[in-house]
Amino acid sequence: MALLSRKKPAPEPEPAVVLTKGPGGKGRATPKRSAAIRARPVTPYMQPVVTGGTRKERSAALKQARRGAAGTQRAALKGQADASQLPARDRSPERGIARQVVDGRRNLTTFVFAVYVLFFLTGIARGALRQAIFSLMLVALLIVVGDGFLLRREVRRRVRAAHPDSTQKVAFYSFQRSLLPRRFRLPKPGVGVPTGRR
Repeated sequence: MALLSRKKPAPEPEPAVVLTKGPGGKGRATPKRSAAIRARPVTPYMQPVVTGGTRKERSAALKQARRGAAGTQRAALKGQADASQLPARDRSPERGIARQVVDGRRNLTTFVFAVYVLFFLTGIARGALRQAIFSLMLVALLIVVGDGFLLRREVRRRVRAAHPDSTQKVAFYSFQRSLLPRRFRLPKPGVGVPTGRR
């Protein structure tokens, strides 16, 4: 039987695969996740990387780092630290101009909330009094819309004059700020306003 069997041919060697860098390669190794996280700035909302020591010591150091970053941001919002430490949301010069416009005018929207509080306090009222307060509330809503439109136009005009190529959205930011009474606004009035615009 061995005479009838054929000899199997030797397998041909497979061609070597050569990897070449295609166009658009980044030209550097991808960093490890731990190195990328370590390179990020420490903010209260991000997890800083703490190495060394026991687990309890690392946990304590992590809490301390977060507490320090949050304290710096709070101080910046109150005007007690450098404006560069403001949260990213409030840091741009366009937002500073928007805050200056809002804080430099008398906003009707802050007085409208008194009407809403009155409406809720007199919720048990009946008849003509309740109807009058409800009508007053509708008028207050129209005032809010009108004042918000005027504020939006003024803020956009000032931002375009200072930064013609800016794409930063400031209209809703300034309207939100105008809803709060002046003493409750953060950052405090005058904080983070571009030089020469206070």
